[in-house]
Amino acid sequence: MIKKLKLDIPVTTIITDPFTIHKLRSLDKKMNYVVFSDQAKDRIVKRGVASEQVKICPVILKEEFSHPLSSEKVREKKKEL
Repeated sequence: MIKKLKLDIPVTTIITDPFTIHKLRSLDKKMNYVVFSDQAKDRIVKRGVASEQVKICPVILKEEFSHPLSSEKVREKKKEL
C-alpha cells in the first residue's frame, strides 16, 4: 500500500518467528526489519536485505520463565494445578 499510495513513511516489519521467515516477509529490500534471532537475521540477509536494516531483539519473557524451576517448585506447581 505504501508504494501504491506513494507514501514516504518509514516502515519496520517485525518478524516474530525466531527460525523461519516466509519469503513474502522479505520482499521489500529497502524496509527495516526486527527479528528475534541470529538465525532469522542470517536468513533475511541471504535474501538480499542489507545487514544494517535488520535488528535483532530477543523475545521478551517474564523473568519467571527465564530459568527452570527448582525440583521443589515443580512439586509445588504440580500440587497447585
